[in-house]
Amino acid sequence: MTAPSRLVPVVFRAPVCAAAVVGVVIDCVYGSVPVVLSYFTIWTNILVAVVLGVSATRAWRRRAPCARATPPCGRPTP
Repeated sequence: MTAPSRLVPVVFRAPVCAAAVVGVVIDCVYGSVPVVLSYFTIWTNILVAVVLGVSATRAWRRRAPCARATPPCGRPTP
């Protein structure tokens, strides 16, 4: 992959991650934290923020994805 095409996932994932974090923070500021954290949508926003944050960081650093669907050719499977 070339350098500009690596930037595209970062440009998409970083703002989505930031929006998820800001949404959780706003809900926690305006509501009771234990009540806010009892909602499923808040937990999914936290999960989205973590996954897309890690994914954007790995794309920015040009690292491979965490898991592969199939092993690379030529290597025996464990």
